[in-house]
Amino acid sequence: MKSRDGFENIKQQMIVEASIMINLKHPNIVEFMGSCISPPHLFLVTEYLSRGSLQSLIQDLDIVIEAEHIRKFALDTCQGMVYLQAFKIIHRDLKTHNLLIAEDWTIKVCDFGLSRTMSDAGNTQTMTACGTPSWAAPEVLNEQRYSSKADVYSFGICLWEMCAREKPFVNMTTPQVILSVVTSGLRPDRNKVHPEFINIVDACWKTDPHDRPYFQSMM
Repeated sequence: MKSRDGFENIKQQMIVEASIMINLKHPNIVEFMGSCISPPHLFLVTEYLSRGSLQSLIQDLDIVIEAEHIRKFALDTCQGMVYLQAFKIIHRDLKTHNLLIAEDWTIKVCDFGLSRTMSDAGNTQTMTACGTPSWAAPEVLNEQRYSSKADVYSFGICLWEMCAREKPFVNMTTPQVILSVVTSGLRPDRNKVHPEFINIVDACWKTDPHDRPYFQSMM
């Protein structure tokens, strides 16, 4: 019974993800090709991104990443997120692992398994904590109402990661991250951010979502 219930849960999650992706057509969004939800097979088919994830790239210290590269990666990400916002979609798990790189070095946003639209709840949603804690906004971790500004916070973490060339809060446990971010306002070490991007990162990390910029304004 548990196995069957688990299969049905995964199936429903994939149906939701496919229903979101099928309508998305943008150079900075991974293209959806098809899906299979017939037992025992469950999978989505998307375009192939030959250079892997941005997370893998920035952790390869043999590869030189200059400010101009970070600028391009950030712009591509913003363009993809602006497109999602036009559909009132909150990604809810924006992180460098979910930013894939095409052969021509274009960044494409992927993994919409946790994404939700805002159409059913105005411009905000109240849900249980989701996403990956080290990238998640304080209001998400605290299970408060949140909007697309939660994705802006996550983008700030991604931008920090591009500069620091490491994962955020790498020496902390998940409970420690959640408690420190929510109650103490902890953020990754801003001294590791390139001077060109420090103001953007600071703005994205604001505790009050209303104080954070829109993706459009960062392009």
